Amino acid sequence: MEWNKNHQKFVSQRPAPPPMIDVQIGVISLSGEIAKTVNAKTRSCADSGCQTCTAGSDILKRLDVKTNELLNTKHNILGITDSSLNVIGALTVEIKFRGAISRQLLYIASNIQGVYLSETALKDLGVLPQDFPNGSPSQTAA
Repeated sequence: MEWNKNHQKFVSQRPAPPPMIDVQIGVISLSGEIAKTVNAKTRSCADSGCQTCTAGSDILKRLDVKTNELLNTKHNILGITDSSLNVIGALTVEIKFRGAISRQLLYIASNIQGVYLSETALKDLGVLPQDFPNGSPSQTAA
């Protein structure tokens, strides 16, 4: 059930699809230099609830990265269902969106697909305001 402003009541309807944006992702070195010239244009989930940027291992092929090239990590990420995302390693990446750039550690997990951008990355890219979630409510919010 979702609130319908026009009818001023709850109505049965599917939730909106997840917010997706098209970004360019490229691998950088730990010092911030371009490590690979391969950039992958990818549709990514703009997930303001994500604390870290995370992707499925399907991104590795698109970035021309082998599993043994991943940074070792002991970092564990729990998904929304409180289950482990099975992190197999990490990459240092540069994410570009509409001229903005965010440099992030992208955790690679074997049991998810796609790319999920963190709140910090979304702020860097100008998708979320820097004071999110404490900013002024929008005029259209009800």
